Amino acid sequence: MNFPKAKAAALKAVALDDSLAEGHASLANAYFHYDWNWAAAGKEFRRAIALNPGYAAAHHWYAGLLSSMGRHDEALAEIKKAQELDPLSLIINTDFGSTLFDSGEYDLAINQLRTTLELDPSFWVLRWWLGRSYLAKGLHEAGVRELESVAKLSNGNPSALAWLGYGYAVSGETAKTRQILARLQQKAKESYVSPYQFAVLYAALGEKDQAIGYLEKAFQERCYEMYFLNLERHRLFRPLRSDPRFQDLVRRMNFPQDSEPTPQ
Repeated sequence: MNFPKAKAAALKAVALDDSLAEGHASLANAYFHYDWNWAAAGKEFRRAIALNPGYAAAHHWYAGLLSSMGRHDEALAEIKKAQELDPLSLIINTDFGSTLFDSGEYDLAINQLRTTLELDPSFWVLRWWLGRSYLAKGLHEAGVRELESVAKLSNGNPSALAWLGYGYAVSGETAKTRQILARLQQKAKESYVSPYQFAVLYAALGEKDQAIGYLEKAFQERCYEMYFLNLERHRLFRPLRSDPRFQDLVRRMNFPQDSEPTPQ
């Protein structure tokens, strides 16, 4: 994981020239994805935007932080600003869709992601969010079909595989979910696979102890996906919410008290 090196470089950049938005935005990303220091991340993102209001990436990344906090109206305002500044950016248009997804606006997310397909239909992250949006809408066949394409386009990216396994599970095809699980277990012997992806699969299979165990491991390894936990405790991990071990894990993530997302 390169976040400690990235943070050190960002701190050096800010020390050398405090007036550059790029340094503050990069530092904010490290605080957000690795330190889970939500307040410091927000402060640095706001500083970057104040220094350069036309810096699309700062608005884009800040939207991600706000979304993970459940502050959906603010997140949508930031991602819209990023899109206005860089209307042809593939990742910004994709994350406009993911921000709508996180706010529970699944129809709008699907429309945005379908429109973005015109920019590049081979961009697997875009199709990953589209597949997840279909599943959230209960369109399981369309979601699984999309996620099967994602698994191929991404050359078996662990996150793509994990959510395909989730799609199989919600479609009642748990045997296929277990095949995905075995595939990821084999892949983990050859290269790194985030424990969070195993938690996704075990939660989908209803195996709570395994899911919580892998979430704990993801916490210990400071896996960046853990920032999704504030939202996923109301979706994927909803069955775990009453477990004291899960509640303790959420507490240790130290999400702001006013960041409770609206259950979807």
